[in-house]
Amino acid sequence: MSVITSRKRIVTVIAKLRAKTGCQKQLKDLLESFISPTYLEAGIIKYEVLQNIEDPYDFFVLQEWEKEDDHFRHLQSNHIQKLVEVSFDILEEWEIYRAVKTRIV
Repeated sequence: MSVITSRKRIVTVIAKLRAKTGCQKQLKDLLESFISPTYLEAGIIKYEVLQNIEDPYDFFVLQEWEKEDDHFRHLQSNHIQKLVEVSFDILEEWEIYRAVKTRIV
């Protein structure tokens, strides 16, 4: 299966963030505070914050962007820089994955 080569290649971003012990509410509140400002950014299609049912210290942020450049600009935004500033205090670990659909059905 090959990657879609159409002009409009939506970029999906999946971020997994794990809160340090005692910081789950702080991380949840911070991630939810990003929803409104993110929807004002160019190229945003979807931005959702999810919490793991089985482990409430794990959060997932699902995003869809029109272009990779839109996501890179998002990473430079003031609200994301706020997360970077407090990350060592409230995050145990984080991973970020960027992907494109391999096939449209």
